[in-house]
This record gives sequence, C-alpha cells and structure tokens, in this order.
Amino acid sequence: MDESTPERQRRLDAVEAYAQSRFFWTQTLGKQPVDSIGKAHVRFVANAQGQVQECLVNLDPVGERRDAFKLDSDLQARLTAQCKQINLRQMPGFKVGDKGLARGNVLVEYAPWKGGPQHN
Repeated sequence: MDESTPERQRRLDAVEAYAQSRFFWTQTLGKQPVDSIGKAHVRFVANAQGQVQECLVNLDPVGERRDAFKLDSDLQARLTAQCKQINLRQMPGFKVGDKGLARGNVLVEYAPWKGGPQHN
C-alpha cells in the first residue's frame, strides 16, 4: 500500500521531531535532576554554524499528570543556560533559513524515572 505524499511528510516530520527531542534530552534534561513530571518547550535561534543566539525554555505540565508538575525556575534557568551552549549543527534536521539563521521549537517530556541524575 502506497502512502500519499502528505501522509509520508507527516511521518517524516514525526520522526524528525522525535530525533530532535532525544537530542535535547541528551544535551540538557538528561543531565539534570528532576522531581516532577512535565514538558519543556525549547525555542531557539542559531547561526549557520549551529551556535545558539537565543534560547527560551518554558516548563509546562503534562495534561494527564497536572498534579505531578512543579514549576522549577532553577531547572528552567539551568536548561536555558545549557541550551545556549549546544552546537545545534549536531541536531537531526538542523536547517538554516534564507537569512542565515536556524529557528525551531522542540518539545521534551521529562519525569524522574526517565533517567538523568537523581534529585537530592
């Protein structure tokens, strides 16, 4: 069964989004202790060499587990600082736009049991 072009593109977009989420997990959240369940929305701007120029991280609850979310401003600040140190040229799907900048959004879900250092 052949899939249509829009279906194939949706599948490719989903695979790329997953790969980018794993990249950000490995580079940021996987290195941080977390003691709640949530999702990090990462919005970035990088130059053609992959150097991050701007990074904004917002933490939000996961819909099904709102009661398990804690807004952690220290975690948010650490993630933002780490994001600014990443070489995004290594990220799957890194694309530079016509103005010489790469812009993007990545969603990363986190939970204490997902890995990373233990929270003390």
